[in-house]
Amino acid sequence: MNLMDLISPRCIKAPLQSTNKKDVLAELVDLLVTTKRLPHRDSIYDALIEREEVGSTGIGHGVALPHAKCAEVKEIYIACGVSPQGIDFEALDSEPVYIFFLILAPRSAPGQHLKVMSLLTRFLSRASAREELMQAKDADEIYAVLHKISENQTIGSK
Repeated sequence: MNLMDLISPRCIKAPLQSTNKKDVLAELVDLLVTTKRLPHRDSIYDALIEREEVGSTGIGHGVALPHAKCAEVKEIYIACGVSPQGIDFEALDSEPVYIFFLILAPRSAPGQHLKVMSLLTRFLSRASAREELMQAKDADEIYAVLHKISENQTIGSK
């Protein structure tokens, strides 16, 4: 499975309107709930907030990978958002976060979200990849960048 199997331009938002951590999570959850017609919006949001209370998913270099396992979802879902102004997400490096990948995974698929996070971390660790995402003007351009940088990157078997 490739990252591009899990994300579509309809699940990408640029620019994000939110200016704080909770609002960014809500904005990306709402995007997924609307686009993928997911039920239980509040349960999904609460699971993400609970995960953030354990520790920030802001991994540094302007990137956050908020994630949660939810009984309400039956497969992995990803939403992406870019905030040109940056958001205080309590990242590990204490810097603002600009690039967000929200990952929802079913409880019945242990470890699958970790494979997705590993793949994302791998290509987002490259400054050039982050810069290209930041320079993209809209969801279609972000999707094109993701497609380019994720070629030949696969996520283990389903």
